[in-house]
Amino acid sequence: MGSTKYGERPGAFRLQRLGLPQDVSEDLARIGEHGLAKRTWSSYTTAIRKLEECLQSKGLDMQWPIQEKTILIFVHWLIKVKHVGASTVEAYLSGIRAAHVTQGWPAPTIRSDLINLIVKGRKNMQAAEKRRTTSRGRQPVTQDILALLKARLAAWRQNEHDKRLIWAVATICFHGGFRMGELLCKSETVFDPQYSLLALDVAEDRGRGADGGTGAVRFRIKSPKEDKMNRSMIVDVFSTGTALCPVRAFRQWKREARCWEDAQPAFRLQEGRPLTARKFTAIVRDRLRGYLDNVDEAISAHSFRIGLASMLAALGYSEEQIKAMGRWSSRAWLEYVKHPRTIRIEVARRVGK
Repeated sequence: MGSTKYGERPGAFRLQRLGLPQDVSEDLARIGEHGLAKRTWSSYTTAIRKLEECLQSKGLDMQWPIQEKTILIFVHWLIKVKHVGASTVEAYLSGIRAAHVTQGWPAPTIRSDLINLIVKGRKNMQAAEKRRTTSRGRQPVTQDILALLKARLAAWRQNEHDKRLIWAVATICFHGGFRMGELLCKSETVFDPQYSLLALDVAEDRGRGADGGTGAVRFRIKSPKEDKMNRSMIVDVFSTGTALCPVRAFRQWKREARCWEDAQPAFRLQEGRPLTARKFTAIVRDRLRGYLDNVDEAISAHSFRIGLASMLAALGYSEEQIKAMGRWSSRAWLEYVKHPRTIRIEVARRVGK
């Protein structure tokens, strides 16, 4: 067995223990690092860091390969000390398994029958707790909520640039069904040009839109979640010709954005820092607080994407159309539909005819 001192990260690949020639080991490591997306590698590194934190708190050493006893201690620590949910536990376990593979250890049975049973029990406990709580969970952003946000931003004591920036991002995310991470950076201080949406990734199309509106805004998403090959994807957001038009909101903000640099993040605050999803969500919640119930729990950055699925379902669009609009490759969108009664009423009406 091997041991790792705390603070010594194993890195993406460490194949030296296999006794390979150095050039072979280094070449295979470089190739292997492309086997997963950068964000996936980051989540796996976090899993090892959490495991180290757990073992350090209990005075235990990290031993490779990791045994089931250690995994059980880790799972207990995650649930009882860190209070994480079952999905987070599963993500960390996947990271630990990947760490074995990238260090040349045979892939162990991280998810034994016992551990699977414990994780399932955690899921059931969460479901029971969710049923007991009075919280409605995440609420979809509707057109009415968008209109309210627009009014509240107009009354915001902030510079015009940032007010129009928040409104542009809100309408674009809603009408385009974007994941917020596809539009905004994770950090205010650093960004990765290979994954972040830059100004050069955004272009305008002056063609005709809907209801008398003109044009569209075209976004090149560099690493869409639904494409396992990490190929870029073009997503068009079209003019609606209404007060909630995303193209109009984008153009009005861009006129205020005096510095539009191709190599910089597309959506930046007036002071120059990138707008992050965390910052955006905090501003939206602050503007809606007092006008919506439980706004801190109900409204998140994902609420705009949820809103698209809910609106399309309420309007009677087909499953394939909803999946295409939101770029869902599975039936995951069903989780976001908050108006099933509307659909059932429409079905009853049609059947009655």
